[in-house]
Amino acid sequence: ACGAERIAVAHHADDQAETVLLHLLRGSGLDGLCGMAPRRGDIIRPLLMVTKAELAAYASARDLPVCHDETNDSRRYSRNRIRLDLLPQLQAYNPAITADLNRLADIVRADEAFLDDVLPEDVPALDKKRLLAQPLAMQRRLIRRLWQEATGSRQDLPFHYVETIRDLAAKGAGKQFQCGRACAYTTRTALCLGPAVPRRGRQG
Repeated sequence: ACGAERIAVAHHADDQAETVLLHLLRGSGLDGLCGMAPRRGDIIRPLLMVTKAELAAYASARDLPVCHDETNDSRRYSRNRIRLDLLPQLQAYNPAITADLNRLADIVRADEAFLDDVLPEDVPALDKKRLLAQPLAMQRRLIRRLWQEATGSRQDLPFHYVETIRDLAAKGAGKQFQCGRACAYTTRTALCLGPAVPRRGRQG
């Protein structure tokens, strides 16, 4: 409505550290350790390399008003417990933990971008023999790309789903596995993903 080309959000370095830890504690793969991207579509995060303390000092020096969300003080939410409890404890072991977690996100994000570039853009199906001949890391990445193509989702596929689908590639035709919004199945030569098969309702 106002003619803007980008939406700038206020996530900062401490938010990034919390995000990486949150994903790590949930058992995320490399995709989760990337944290928040500096830019995704029309969303940009220009403050991602600035800490909360630096932002507070900047605002204080210039007498700028600061808003405080009271829900951030509640330990009801996992992210808040990481912010209020876990990160302070980790800082006792490593005072630079926030910077180190941000650096980890930068490193993993660069690696992920490179590995994604070497994958084919369109993956309608995977030849089973060729898939199993790939290094293990590439097998898992190809399966995630296949799932993303089938569902249109950028959400990471849980690890146990990836491994179950990978096991299908070693089996004959007619095997299948329901994985969220998609169904993995095998033909004689290929591993495919299609729309999830609707479950039949109980007959009264």
